[in-house]
Amino acid sequence: MTDIDFRDCHLMMTIGTRTKVSIYNHMRQFLIDEIEVRGFTVHDSALFNMLTIEERALRLAEEAIEDAKREFDDNGLVVGEMGGSFFSTLAELDEEIPRLVARCIAEARANFLADPFNGLDMTIQLASGTPLDILGTGKSYDVGLGPDAERP
Repeated sequence: MTDIDFRDCHLMMTIGTRTKVSIYNHMRQFLIDEIEVRGFTVHDSALFNMLTIEERALRLAEEAIEDAKREFDDNGLVVGEMGGSFFSTLAELDEEIPRLVARCIAEARANFLADPFNGLDMTIQLASGTPLDILGTGKSYDVGLGPDAERP
């Protein structure tokens, strides 16, 4: 009888819609809080385009989710190497997945705040329509973005 090669069997992490929406809402509130800490009134539609903030929150959420999936795939469960029974290993995995996702969310937030070119400062500029300092030279360029960008 021929042996079966099980090396291609693996577990996958699926992040469901409710969790994805929850992560998006978390990132959206994170952006709003960070902007308000800087003294801006985010919910004033004359000052800020919420679609820009929501788009950025969606992108941050997607980035955190993809990072969590990639890290899970790279370090996935190999039952034989973890020891113990299969069911206790799955229980440990069930506890580890939320920690992994939370860690990836925290990393996405920290990276976003530290990013001088596409982070919070750029989001504030884009959402408010403030002229952009694209080259980091102290000179700003009005590229027609922000809450009034689509108005005639």
